[in-house]
Amino acid sequence: MLYLVIILGDMLNSVNPVFGHIIPPKYSLVLDNSHRNKKKTVTMLEYAKVILPKVSFSRELFRKELAKCINWVGESEINHLKEWCFENFKEMYPDILTSAFSIKAA
Repeated sequence: MLYLVIILGDMLNSVNPVFGHIIPPKYSLVLDNSHRNKKKTVTMLEYAKVILPKVSFSRELFRKELAKCINWVGESEINHLKEWCFENFKEMYPDILTSAFSIKAA
């Protein structure tokens, strides 16, 4: 069984109802494979690379998710996200990409 938790912002600690673990407030994506007791923390950059292709069918949804991803990734990852986005979505949404990344640069 794979359990997926997305923790955002300044949320209070909460208890995972399935496993009883306390979930600390932080920006991370935790994959808990309970039968193996192994956890993997996925960076928000990796999360963005999963989410953005899935929402690329909708212009407005893509714009909103891209804005969230830009705010989530760390300063060290923003250039990598920008390069990846332009490589993958330049043909579909050049105006959204230019606008979103110019706002972050300002």
